[in-house]
Amino acid sequence: MEQRKAPSITSNLVLEWAVLPTKAQPAYWASRLSAVRLFAQYRRATDPRTEVPALGLLRARYQRKRPYLYSEEEITRLMGAAARLASPTGLRAQTYSTLLGLLAVAGLRISEAIALTARMSISREGS
Repeated sequence: MEQRKAPSITSNLVLEWAVLPTKAQPAYWASRLSAVRLFAQYRRATDPRTEVPALGLLRARYQRKRPYLYSEEEITRLMGAAARLASPTGLRAQTYSTLLGLLAVAGLRISEAIALTARMSISREGS
């Protein structure tokens, strides 16, 4: 607004500003627009010239980046490097090597693998 010497917030200025980072994802633009929209609603209480941009001017969803699929050779090298990790008890190497193997074989996300819990069922026969 200062650069344009605009006396008040307008929808056109807001839209222009929201899409300034040209290499950003559309979801980021929509987020910027939403933030300024809230400010414009607040500002309108003291400046009736303020335009509040309409909802949904920039609709966008976050687009996940395409996942990288490791080759068998890369997985083998990662597991080998993990198996050589130093630790006082040797558990770090075994833990990370096993974790990488589990991720590769089961196709789990890291958060899913970490959330796994061991369940043991002990059955007792007769009393």
